[in-house]
Amino acid sequence: MNYSSFPEQVDSFIRKYPIQASDRNKVVEYQQLKLKTGRTDTENNRLNQLAQELSYAFIDPEEWNKFQDALINTQQFFLEETVGFIQQKQVEFQNEIDKFRFEDVYNPSTLYNKKNIVSFQGESYIARQSTQGNSPNPLANTQYWAKIAQRGAKGDRGEAGTGLRYKGSYNPSIQYIQDDAVQFGGQMYACLQDNIGNEPNPNQDTIYWSLAVTRGQSTGTREFKNIVHVVDTRNNIPIGISQFNRSTDILHVIQNQTPLSENEHYTINPNGSSIDRISGMWDGTEEAIFFEFRVIKNYLIDPTYGDGNMIQDGTVGREKLKPEVVEDIDSAHDKIGILKEDVDEHKAEYEQQLGTAELLTTDKTLKGSLNELFTNANNLKADWAGVVGSPLLETDTSAQLKNKTQDIKNVIAPILGSTTNTAALNTMANTLNARRNSIATAVNSKGVSASSSDTLSQLATKVGQIDMGVKKASGSGLPIKLESDSTSAYVEISNLGFVPSIINIGFNFNNTWLLAKFRLNQTWYNSWNGVSSTGGLPIRVLLESNTPTSEYTKITILRRTGGGIIDIGAFSSSVFWSAFE
Repeated sequence: MNYSSFPEQVDSFIRKYPIQASDRNKVVEYQQLKLKTGRTDTENNRLNQLAQELSYAFIDPEEWNKFQDALINTQQFFLEETVGFIQQKQVEFQNEIDKFRFEDVYNPSTLYNKKNIVSFQGESYIARQSTQGNSPNPLANTQYWAKIAQRGAKGDRGEAGTGLRYKGSYNPSIQYIQDDAVQFGGQMYACLQDNIGNEPNPNQDTIYWSLAVTRGQSTGTREFKNIVHVVDTRNNIPIGISQFNRSTDILHVIQNQTPLSENEHYTINPNGSSIDRISGMWDGTEEAIFFEFRVIKNYLIDPTYGDGNMIQDGTVGREKLKPEVVEDIDSAHDKIGILKEDVDEHKAEYEQQLGTAELLTTDKTLKGSLNELFTNANNLKADWAGVVGSPLLETDTSAQLKNKTQDIKNVIAPILGSTTNTAALNTMANTLNARRNSIATAVNSKGVSASSSDTLSQLATKVGQIDMGVKKASGSGLPIKLESDSTSAYVEISNLGFVPSIINIGFNFNNTWLLAKFRLNQTWYNSWNGVSSTGGLPIRVLLESNTPTSEYTKITILRRTGGGIIDIGAFSSSVFWSAFE
């Protein structure tokens, strides 16, 4: 039976509070009645009354079962419903984000999805819906395509280019190479050979610089632009301007309105058609990135602007552009803003599904981040147990590791006193190491291999392996009468695996303990031997075995002839013995 109604509806529980001191007697009475068997009706009524009065603190089995069922239902709902839903939405939203993809030049045979971006006749368009074979219209937006970047008005045809790479105003700290061009003193100079710090001479050509454009002339440029929309992670971005010649033209790269520097943020790929990342983030998975490429082709023109400046010095602003060009630029700007709002809207939907809390794990998916957390926790436990060692185990729970570490601390604290500092720990460690080295040296001297790196447990085992040179054994047992001589007896033994030279016998006779030592005077096997060294004790001992090479199984104690009144066969108490090799 399941007491919880979740997830159909939210379960309700009665809040519990600590037992009040004033109810102590009621609790005791309740316990006594609860444990009593054969209660009367009056006692049952009283028990129910106490249960009602103490219900603010007691949890009955039904309430506890309901809580357990609610917890299990919540876990099952999360695993079976929530995790799968989140993962499904992750895939769906990622698919939507992936649609913001630049698909290069429009191809009528390609199926485009909503929000795909294409280039058509030098302008950029975004798909309003899935379409194939419906070309963008340069004159007006259609139900399939909306223009987001418009091509500027075509400039006047320029003269043949100089083949020079314009590098701006001369800077004595820059390394210039052959065919670089710089502005110096209002004129343009061409670099004849690689150099640094050799400024042009306005009066004559030098071995480094030659006058290319005199004052009064101006350099004209032809500019080409392209915008690339990035919604994934890239290390290479296509320039998309076929007119670009990396040997003679100037390339400007702008990322989300921030200019990038060549050889600092990017390098131009050897093929001249793309750029490769050096630094910075080119990740559009969370927020779309726009790369604007501007290619400037230099050429000379006879006319000059009214202010006499060159186009490359940055003096050409909006005021020098035709009104219709300014209008086209503003229109493209607005459309890019609309596109950004569309991207932000979908980003907000994505965050609403997963929550706005930032995941600090490497894996940003819910399931992956949880697995990563569990893995890190297990690695931490393993490292902890590995550093501390026994009794900590890698398989211990976090609570077990904590408790065992606290136990170790409790043992060390009294040894160190009130100052558990590094110096005290080092002193204790040095003392233990010195003792361990001494034990290892002593064990080695006894013929058992030991090292100062052995643990104390290992050293204790090796101490037990030392051959002491003398074997010994001992035991006790009730005497058993001999059938041939009822006044003598034997004691069974099982651990005498060597030939002894001395045997000690002890027994209680008439409330007096008698002890005798016997020394070997001939082979013990099946023969009379050993005379009591105490003198006067009227007994002899005999060791017996099944064969001469097997272990001894009996010690036989016999009364000597004329040995007095000792009746060994009548003993009822144990006989104790010991033997030495």
